[in-house]
Amino acid sequence: MANAGTGQPVEPYADTDQQYQYSACIARTPTKAVAATYAATGAGGKAPYWTVNGSGTTSDVAPLIAEIKKALVQTRSCTFAMTAKLTTGDITGVKITTNAEKGKFSYNGNPLTYSDPNGWTLDADQSSITLNGTACDSWKTAGGTVTGSFPCEVTFDPVPPPIVPK
Repeated sequence: MANAGTGQPVEPYADTDQQYQYSACIARTPTKAVAATYAATGAGGKAPYWTVNGSGTTSDVAPLIAEIKKALVQTRSCTFAMTAKLTTGDITGVKITTNAEKGKFSYNGNPLTYSDPNGWTLDADQSSITLNGTACDSWKTAGGTVTGSFPCEVTFDPVPPPIVPK
């Protein structure tokens, strides 16, 4: 499974009666059989994998939890959609139309500089910002807090709010 999850070659299952075909998770129809593509025996990938040993106590699962956290931070994006709370109380997405350089953003309380290789930039869509360089690297590995604001002289157009993933 580790090889399949990383796109590496998968060796055939050694069980000759292929009991996996009877799993409730595999959809079959009378006219379709389960099909898979496998590497030759001994030619499978070398993806790392982890097992839980013992009785499932905290110390048993701690190494697995640490590896899951490492895998998840790789998916963290350095791009943030911007929203504004309007005087009506509604939240809307925003498209910055002038003076983006006057925005003030910080990462974990440390100021970030506009258009800096290790600061922040306004994206081409003008409705999101991206952390760059070391700011992005730190965010991806450690998380933290990104805050920002634009002063009143920065103009923006309201746009539909960004879609929040579920």
